[in-house]
Amino acid sequence: MREIDILFVDWGFSKNDISKIISETKNLQIFNIQNIIRKESQDKSEIGNEILKIISNGELLNNKLIEKLITKNLRESTENLLLIFYPNVVEQFHELQRIIVKEKIVLNKIWYFRHSDYLEFMKNHFELPMNKKYLDKFGNKLTDEWIKMFQKRRENINIIKSVATSVEWMEIELHYLSLLNSEYINKRIKE
Repeated sequence: MREIDILFVDWGFSKNDISKIISETKNLQIFNIQNIIRKESQDKSEIGNEILKIISNGELLNNKLIEKLITKNLRESTENLLLIFYPNVVEQFHELQRIIVKEKIVLNKIWYFRHSDYLEFMKNHFELPMNKKYLDKFGNKLTDEWIKMFQKRRENINIIKSVATSVEWMEIELHYLSLLNSEYINKRIKE
């Protein structure tokens, strides 16, 4: 039976880099929902045309279309998968569970790479000259908004964790200033 892992990553770490390392280490094909949406839109497939119509109307993609998109692309793959950029909220997680059960795919593991201190990340981020200009322009309003977004994201992940109790969670704390290369990530995966 095929398996799927899910990857959650705090802001400031590259999902693409971390997913590539996990993919190579664990022999998983990356299932990137953002890339799939882009590809379907560019190919102007039936689903792609639906996506373009919705986006051109300034609307968000609805759950039914996302379900159709995920199901279609799951059926086109025969590999074990690493899902990135989805789900973001518990409702999407439940929908994903329903889809993978229907497709006879097992949810194997959920990876969560998180900052050991997201406030330190934010402080260091805004000390960089290219980012400092935004802090100078928007001040505390910007940092307050960042803190709210970090907290909301973590809250959403914790809600998913509270309902995904039968799945192994691999939580890995990373220091923002650590050199994130495959050797370091592999070391953290094995700890």
